[in-house]
Amino acid sequence: MSLLDATYIGWNHGDPPLKFPEEGRVFVCDLPLDTPFGSKEPYDCEKLWDRLVWIDHHRTAIAKTNPDVPGFRMEGVAACRLAWQWFDLHNIAYQYNITPAMPSLAAFKQRRVKEPLAVCLAGEYDVWDHRGDGDLEFQLGLKAEEQIIWNQLLTDSADSAYIQGLISNGCTVLRYQRKRDQSNLRINGHLIQFEGLRFLALNQAGSNSMAFEGATQEGIDGYLTYFFNGHQWFVRMYGLDDRDSDFTPIALRWGGGGHPKACGFETYRLPDFIQVAAKKCCGDCHFWNPLQGSRYTRGLCVQPASPMYQSEGLADDGCAFHVLVGTKD
Repeated sequence: MSLLDATYIGWNHGDPPLKFPEEGRVFVCDLPLDTPFGSKEPYDCEKLWDRLVWIDHHRTAIAKTNPDVPGFRMEGVAACRLAWQWFDLHNIAYQYNITPAMPSLAAFKQRRVKEPLAVCLAGEYDVWDHRGDGDLEFQLGLKAEEQIIWNQLLTDSADSAYIQGLISNGCTVLRYQRKRDQSNLRINGHLIQFEGLRFLALNQAGSNSMAFEGATQEGIDGYLTYFFNGHQWFVRMYGLDDRDSDFTPIALRWGGGGHPKACGFETYRLPDFIQVAAKKCCGDCHFWNPLQGSRYTRGLCVQPASPMYQSEGLADDGCAFHVLVGTKD
């Protein structure tokens, strides 16, 4: 099959559900196979084997799916790198009528696989394999581009002006992001109890474990971010660098999944730690509501202030709702 003939469908968690294609060969990449594209009804994968290829690297999804499903799965290697090898080696195998031999985990880790540098850097960023040679900067530089030249990106080598330009731009973005994250963590970071564990948390969208860079690791079990997109709650949990954490059992209980030290879930049910904190509202908080004509609308506190905020005079009344998502009159 030529990829030039394929229909590309981008989907991410939180997007409206998509119906599984009823005909044609389907490649499912970097998504759980039992409920791909946001479907709440599990698919009978075995009935689709004749036209299905599944490429993934998430421990929870791999563990609960029949290993004989066609495709390529490997924990510890990003799906973009797995996909590149699958298509490249199957194309070679088709030309010479041989059975493709897929690379080992060690080959990926030691960079002994044949792939564009852009795919390697993007993949190592995805699994948080930072080696100090540009994966963070490349990712941020790529996101800052208004228009990506894909043909050049996927053929250029490490010394190309295009890739080095992206990394250079990413250095500037990374410096800004780190300063912003440090300020946001100092003002908005708060402690919560969730599923019997203690997390340092941030109530914000679009962040990952980098948002906690430089944060204390004492007295906590991990980091957590959460936000509401107007339809459902998004919760993400991250392990500490010096501990062998595995938060996937929590994510699975809430219908999610992922990796041991980076996983999460989406839910229409208000998470417990917000329910408990909301009962402690001081009753005099306001938050920004773009759907209302006034600038601030009376609402509920979602987290009592920590001693850190009280010592800084940010929440003398013990209410830190304005610290998290808005302001207080």
